[in-house]
Amino acid sequence: GYLDLEQTDPALDAFGEILEAHPESEFARDASVRIAQSLEDDGRKQEAALAWASFSRAFPTDPDAPAALMKSVDAFAELGDEQRSEDLESEFLDRYPGETETVMEIRESRARRELDRSGIGLLAAGTSADLTAYLELAAGNPELASPAILAEVDFLRAEELREEYTRIRLTQPLDASIEAKKDKLEDLLEAYGQCTQRQVASWAHASAYRIGEILVAFGDALLDSERPADLNADELLAYDEVLEEQSWTFHDRGEEAWNELLRQNPPGSKDPGDWLERTRDELWPRVARRFLHQPAATYPRLDAEPPAGE
Repeated sequence: GYLDLEQTDPALDAFGEILEAHPESEFARDASVRIAQSLEDDGRKQEAALAWASFSRAFPTDPDAPAALMKSVDAFAELGDEQRSEDLESEFLDRYPGETETVMEIRESRARRELDRSGIGLLAAGTSADLTAYLELAAGNPELASPAILAEVDFLRAEELREEYTRIRLTQPLDASIEAKKDKLEDLLEAYGQCTQRQVASWAHASAYRIGEILVAFGDALLDSERPADLNADELLAYDEVLEEQSWTFHDRGEEAWNELLRQNPPGSKDPGDWLERTRDELWPRVARRFLHQPAATYPRLDAEPPAGE
């Protein structure tokens, strides 16, 4: 009756009296809901947020209790009280782990903040609590997982491997060091390939660029490798020719990877992260250098004769 007369405060007092005097009655649950809803309808957002949380705690097994707690989370976020919103999120995670879809949404937003804040350092330090929890949930619920987060994690893990790869120098005995670097190369190609399969444009472009880069880098490493100390001039020349031939295989594979990336993304394609531009900047000069030794073509010129007749 008070609500029909738009007398919100007396209505709230009446609902509160029901809760205090008859907490076990059949009306207690609805009274708690009406308090929260009445405050919300009256524009008293903070009080409504507290009331929704109170309802959720008072009736934790009610089917609407998880949604009520999330209403409180969202309300405090809208009010700019991020700390209280996060605290209520944590409460939700503790109380309702079976609400998988909502739990993953919370974990995803927290994992995103961790990634934006720390990037590759997050994985290296092993301090990614929310990200780790999210990835475990994603493994069990792939249909709910964010391809963007999974692709970024794949890329960051590959970047960690790349650091190890670049530190391996090709020294004598060359066969052993080549084998060690090749093993890391194969691991890297698999890691970046997995990222590409997520089909998230920015990270797919980044991984394709890196694949070309690490292949070209292997060819460069062969050219810069340590030479045996006991070779004479002719032997060293022959040795260098063999290395140049071997390096060409990796240079060619790397350039083909870059070519394929640009074929799939013609001029005008969206380029998040500028990976396509970086690919063009690396590839085109390499292609141009192949033609430096070729003479410029000349063609004979013939004078044109006017057509006969009128």
